[in-house]
Amino acid sequence: MLKRSVKSEDFNRITRRFKAMLFAVIIASVSIIGSSMAFAAGTYSNLSYTERPTKSEFSWWYNGVLQNGAPSGVRWLDSSEYQGSWKGYVLFPPQFGDTTTVEELVNINIAFTSQQVVLTWDPYYSRIGGQDYDDQYMDDSFFTGYEWGAGIYVTGGGNITIDEFYELNDVQYATGTMVVPSGETGYVALMRP
Repeated sequence: MLKRSVKSEDFNRITRRFKAMLFAVIIASVSIIGSSMAFAAGTYSNLSYTERPTKSEFSWWYNGVLQNGAPSGVRWLDSSEYQGSWKGYVLFPPQFGDTTTVEELVNINIAFTSQQVVLTWDPYYSRIGGQDYDDQYMDDSFFTGYEWGAGIYVTGGGNITIDEFYELNDVQYATGTMVVPSGETGYVALMRP
């Protein structure tokens, strides 16, 4: 991992953008502190704590699904099938005149309580403007929301919509978007096992 040794103005620009994205995640954590939740255990309920994602696992997404959508022949999942843990890749391309690309590897858990959907965001790694950062010691964050269409919509200072959950060749996939408070939109790709 690189140490932060960039020009001051570049570092400040990158830091502002990263802080805006992290703000969304932090606000999500604060939004449910103190609430008691009974999580439904999914088939893959502990994957996120034992297996971390790698970018190469998401070539299916950035080399195909991002441009062409879900492939033909998939089996669409219902809410009883997409609960549990997922490996995740998030891409924030340059936006609003900024030239910085932000990539994140995360683990995500989706659970249903009696009244809401809870998405746990477990950061692992980020790459901001070409520099790598170890995020595995950051606190988990929580987004809450509801089922929306064939997927979920959760919020906590930012909004995450996962609108496609499907299975192909015994692997489950999901895609969606994340919008942070500063307005940037990121693409979310999930997979398991």
